Amino acid sequence: MIKKQNPPIDDEQYIFLMDTIKNKNDSFISKQKNIIIKLYLLYGLSADKLSKVLVSKYSSERNVLMIPCSVRTDIIIHIELPYGLSKEISTYISERGLSDDDFLFLTEKGNAVTSNYINDYLKSIQKVYYKGVQPMQENQFTPTGLQKYAIIKMIEGGMNQSIIMDFTGQGSDIFSNYQNIVDERKHLNRNRYINHMIRGIVSYDDM
Repeated sequence: MIKKQNPPIDDEQYIFLMDTIKNKNDSFISKQKNIIIKLYLLYGLSADKLSKVLVSKYSSERNVLMIPCSVRTDIIIHIELPYGLSKEISTYISERGLSDDDFLFLTEKGNAVTSNYINDYLKSIQKVYYKGVQPMQENQFTPTGLQKYAIIKMIEGGMNQSIIMDFTGQGSDIFSNYQNIVDERKHLNRNRYINHMIRGIVSYDDM
């Protein structure tokens, strides 16, 4: 049974969210929140993991953000950021005057951000989305809803379950719940999907 609490946003809501935050860059706080949203949407990182990232773990020269593994903290994953997102982070760091020892993301009081840091920001976007469109039934515009969207995209892309959990810091419950969604989507194209995956196996060419 798929949990209904904090369901993932869908593709239409993703497009609306991205279009909306383009016009919300009037302060370094709003810029920070936009960056966090994009990291949730693209990488599905848990709020706990993201909150502990230091400025020193970001390389503007290589467009890389360094994230520790969840299972082995001695292993660091270097995620390659899209150029535009990397430039946003560099601008944000410069405008806010952060040093290497600071957390990459800080509240207005200088504390590490928490999982509910962008809740009100997302709620305001959600209200605009649903105005005149359809009644609100479930709360998709949450950090968890964004993270689950990213995980669904990773599963659809064929990423290994243990890698997703280790990299994102998310639990197995999130993965198993949304593997079901991906399975349902692929059911309609099961023949094409199976043949595509098998053609990628080395032994296919040996035959």
